Amino acid sequence: MIRKYPEMMGAIPTYRDLEPIDFTADPPPLIRKKIARRVLALRGVLSLQEITVRCLMHLTKPRKLILFFCWKILASYRLIGLRRGLRASPIVSIWGLCR
Repeated sequence: MIRKYPEMMGAIPTYRDLEPIDFTADPPPLIRKKIARRVLALRGVLSLQEITVRCLMHLTKPRKLILFFCWKILASYRLIGLRRGLRASPIVSIWGLCR
């Protein structure tokens, strides 16, 4: 969708925290959220979250905690997928998104 409609980048609130960090234009809360997203999507951190969910499922059933981790894991994979897609897109050079 981004490839077909590049002007939509920045207009979709759901993907706003997945965009590159712009220290001159982004408000501080959004910068913090973007940094947190990137840290949670790091391979080691993501693996640790997945292990944590597996352990929680076997030890006890704290449903809210498991759901919290599952949503964070899904959001991390969404960020990874978006960045891979943008890296393969010809418009990346225009935006300079995935360096």
